[in-house]
Amino acid sequence: MRIQSGRFFGRFAAQRLSSDRRCRRQEAIKTSERLSTPIQLLLTDLAMPHMNGRQLAAHIGRNRPEMKILYVSGHLESAALKEELEKEGAGFLPKPFLPDALLRAVRDVLDKAS
Repeated sequence: MRIQSGRFFGRFAAQRLSSDRRCRRQEAIKTSERLSTPIQLLLTDLAMPHMNGRQLAAHIGRNRPEMKILYVSGHLESAALKEELEKEGAGFLPKPFLPDALLRAVRDVLDKAS
């Protein structure tokens, strides 16, 4: 888990909280607990080993009610799940996606009223 300048997002994000294959879910949780600054957006895959994206978002979101969530997935289990995610105020972006689609999805989620 690391915080670094957001090259891809350019002017859209000054920093991003990012993980790589070596990062464990517990590291993400611990890092979120140590951060004193707000996490504006959690971008996570729905399907992950050991803890799915919804579980990760629920855990981190307990102490960060202002945090928005954008889920990505290569397969959505059902249309009902997509509806449920939207009712929760979370965004969903199907994989694969182009950079412009990711930027639009991030902007849409961040612009939603709290």
